[in-house]
Amino acid sequence: MSSIRGWLLLGINAVTWPVLLAITLCRLLRYPRAVHAGVVDHSRGPGFLTRVAATAVLGSQLSAHHVLPRVVPWFLGLAAAMWLLITYTFLAAMAIGQRKPGLHTGLNGTWLLLIVATGSIAVLATAVSRMDGDSTSCNSTASAESPRLQNLRTLSSPPLYPAMAHIFFAASIQRHIATPEREIDARTLGEALEAVFVAQPRLRGYILDDQGSLRPHLAVFVDGRRVHDREHLSDALGEQSRVYVVQALSGG
Repeated sequence: MSSIRGWLLLGINAVTWPVLLAITLCRLLRYPRAVHAGVVDHSRGPGFLTRVAATAVLGSQLSAHHVLPRVVPWFLGLAAAMWLLITYTFLAAMAIGQRKPGLHTGLNGTWLLLIVATGSIAVLATAVSRMDGDSTSCNSTASAESPRLQNLRTLSSPPLYPAMAHIFFAASIQRHIATPEREIDARTLGEALEAVFVAQPRLRGYILDDQGSLRPHLAVFVDGRRVHDREHLSDALGEQSRVYVVQALSGG
């Protein structure tokens, strides 16, 4: 039920957001002075940040539903640019303006949109970093993992409405053994790989060693996170999980 509501809200926002953007652009082109006067007004200025929040929320929805993943970073860039322009224009006007209202009239609930807009950008930025395979922990291996994940961009995009887990092999692996993306009915990483090995037996020796563990030259990610169990391959998969098998880099 929650998935249905999520898709419904995504559909509504996908329709209303372009309308909001078009209205804002038309107003800006037709009445630029009125728009500027609104941005620097103590009561109306923060209201313009609803455009920022709407953009970031739609981007987060696209990321959560795996729709148009290559467009999501553009939503982040647009939201961040609008945030910088509106926020600093508004705050600068409040700081240097000669006529300042008192707190009881100058500060109202719309100022909370400064927090809402900033938070929405932070959420979207986190989603984009996970899409790129960036780890949230700051350890010495983070910089080494980033080049490996660049191979993921060469893979085919997953279906719009995935019903089962999908497994993808990087182009660097397919140069040795052709293995197209597959839809897998599996609950663990081990089950998913076994299903692939049935169709492509030669791949087993390239992926696993004699003990059935992942070979050191490979890195496997489930939903953007590196697998923890490289020996028993017990990492759990969901119905919409995406498994990426990539060629790890050697050296420092």
